[in-house]
Amino acid sequence: MPAPRRARLAALRATTLSATLSAATLSAAALSAAALSAAHGAPPLPRSPLDDLPRVAEGVNALARTYLDPALRGRSDRFIAKLTEGRARYAGEDYRAATMILLELVETYDQDKSAPLYRDALFYLADSLYHVGNIKTASRRFEEVLAVGHPSARVCALGRLLEISLSLKSPDLARRYHDEALRAVQAQPDPHILYQLGKYSYAIGRYEEAQGLWSRVQDSSSVFPQALYFSAVADVRRGRIAEALAAFQRVAALNLSPRAAEADAEMGAEAPRALPVGAVRCTFRSAQEQSRDEGAWEHVRAEAQLAVARLHYETQRYEEATGAYLDVPRGSPLFRKAIEESVWVAVRQGMYNEALQRLDIQLLAEPEMLNNPYTRVLQGRLMSTIGRFSDALSLFEEIRERFELLKARDISPVLRAAKGQLAAYFQERLREGSVALNLESLIPRDALSFSEGELSSSAARSLFVELAALRRDVDIAKEDIKLLKWVLDAPNRSEVFPQLHEGLLRAVELRGALLAAQRELNERALERAGGRASGDADLKALRAARLAAQGALDGVPSSLLTLKEREGAVEGQLLRVDLNASRMRYALRSLESQLAALNLYLKDPSPDALGGGALSPRERAAALAQVREELALNAALQGRAQALSDTIDRAQLRVGLYDEAFALDESLRARFTRALAAESEWLAANGHLSAAQTEELERLHAVISDFQERSLKLITASSAELRAQVDAEERNIQEQERRLEVLSRDANRLGGQIVSYTFYRVLEKINAFILEADAGLLDVSWSQKEQSSSHAQRERERRRVHLQVISRDLVDSPR
Repeated sequence: MPAPRRARLAALRATTLSATLSAATLSAAALSAAALSAAHGAPPLPRSPLDDLPRVAEGVNALARTYLDPALRGRSDRFIAKLTEGRARYAGEDYRAATMILLELVETYDQDKSAPLYRDALFYLADSLYHVGNIKTASRRFEEVLAVGHPSARVCALGRLLEISLSLKSPDLARRYHDEALRAVQAQPDPHILYQLGKYSYAIGRYEEAQGLWSRVQDSSSVFPQALYFSAVADVRRGRIAEALAAFQRVAALNLSPRAAEADAEMGAEAPRALPVGAVRCTFRSAQEQSRDEGAWEHVRAEAQLAVARLHYETQRYEEATGAYLDVPRGSPLFRKAIEESVWVAVRQGMYNEALQRLDIQLLAEPEMLNNPYTRVLQGRLMSTIGRFSDALSLFEEIRERFELLKARDISPVLRAAKGQLAAYFQERLREGSVALNLESLIPRDALSFSEGELSSSAARSLFVELAALRRDVDIAKEDIKLLKWVLDAPNRSEVFPQLHEGLLRAVELRGALLAAQRELNERALERAGGRASGDADLKALRAARLAAQGALDGVPSSLLTLKEREGAVEGQLLRVDLNASRMRYALRSLESQLAALNLYLKDPSPDALGGGALSPRERAAALAQVREELALNAALQGRAQALSDTIDRAQLRVGLYDEAFALDESLRARFTRALAAESEWLAANGHLSAAQTEELERLHAVISDFQERSLKLITASSAELRAQVDAEERNIQEQERRLEVLSRDANRLGGQIVSYTFYRVLEKINAFILEADAGLLDVSWSQKEQSSSHAQRERERRRVHLQVISRDLVDSPR
């Protein structure tokens, strides 16, 4: 059996565990008494069913009170129970599970939507959707929170909506929430909303207003480093360089070690069930968000250090700039950028030897930079400038060879395969389903490294990843819906409702105890009647019928223990069959692998020796046809084996109370009950049995029947409600599947265009590096020529002067 289905079956079976354990206590007292008696050396006395009758009667009378009434109350309290579960999932950061639970609550709620319970469910649903990345639906739900939510929940919804709008780079959308959010923080300052409002003001160019909002963010808040940093950026925008430098230095000097992102204890996983209704607080930050905030602080500080260095550079304080660049932590993603920019400080000063030396030192410290073509080009240019022509020539030749090889190996084959239709080519690759915008599968990794993120890869990948996740979720949901329908239509669907299921199992055991007591009562009555009744033909017939029915009932389980033993035996048999089916599937898959390998070999047209001789074309074709036939047969057998395993899975789900075996038990039990009742009626009519005793037994039987009938009606009604929800969800899934198909087609078209654009940009970069290398080689050649020309000119001048001196000496010398 596949593991996920086994897990679902185990979860379903686990719901009956409490029933089994509770029922096991029925015999606990008897077992304890037997153990005590054995400890004192006396054999345990057999207990008569009639002796247990008072206890059985008490259990029968308590059935409805113990099992049915709580189930009925549970239906009326279902919303509260489900909301509590959803909030617990939310507090435990299991947002997908919380979404499923709360979505069903919100969608099916048909009462006053201003009720606190509904408002709580709506908020937790919206925030769960936000956390799972369903931004569009989360925005819609947060807007509903603005309409009907609790005041504190409205504040949190405003913060989320502002955050979503700004993350989508949509200030116009954020404007819809700006005024109300501003009023909210005037009454109840919240650092996260103040931060988002500041980002909105910054986005629309109101820098001083943004700084005013950021200045109100408490320094203990998780967004304080970001607020301080962006306030410094706003100073730069306003031309306040000195103030910006001081603010950036303050961010760079922040001590982050004692800082921790805030968490709201009331919203955490410590006591999720203790949450009072309506106690939504905007300060809650999940562990995911806290981790993201804390990870952002180091990056913000590194950005500030880089900004300090750049401001020093722009104000021509080069020594300070160099020191600030070296302060960027080595583990920061900005370290490489700091290295590159620190080299340009020396270049700006005209200190080319110093720049090259600094670059060489940094390359030793960061070896991966040797693969960066920009760094290598800069290194070659510096070598050329200071006259290291041979080193520069070697470096530029290396760069040109590297990129020409990359272009020939990775780019040209794609261009030939695309035949001028690059977007259509990548679109077809995406449609094949072999990749899901995995750029490394579409564009070779070495080439892709030069795209430098010009493709919005995070957004593009997230689109395709989300579509793939949705498609997988739809497939899982469709399979789950099938199983849910199978379970809800099953005769043993009482297992879906653990409390009622336990009550029904208890009723079966109590009825068995009543029948045993009534049988013993009849036996004692017959013993007392003796010869007076033994010769009666009617009684003989009735007793024979009862004994026959009793004999047929001997093997029928009448206790929870025996019921579970039989259920376990059936499941064990099914498990053994499933194990054999699994072994068969494994053998078929192994055979398939061998056949696939043989198929690949036979498809190779090159001559090969097999069995001591080469295969002729006819023999190869015949063997290939046979292998393909075997592959088709193997696929059919695997399908049949999988169908068998699915059948076993479904059969296991229908093993239990009111299954086919139990229906046969009931027919045998009913036959025995009728025979026993007929015998009791004759004995009572002839004065051998007390009418009060038979009436009490009949009353107890009637109580059990009433409990079973009412319980089954409640199960049927609850199953119908669940089935209606499943049907509605199935319609939703079908609609989502249609929409997903449309989105997939659109995404494939968009993905083809995105990848083709990236591919062309990569090609441009590669050509640009080749051109840079050619230009570097040309520059080195010209520099060498100029240097050679200068040497030649100087030599000619030296010789001319020398000749002049010699000539003068010759003229002046005496003859």
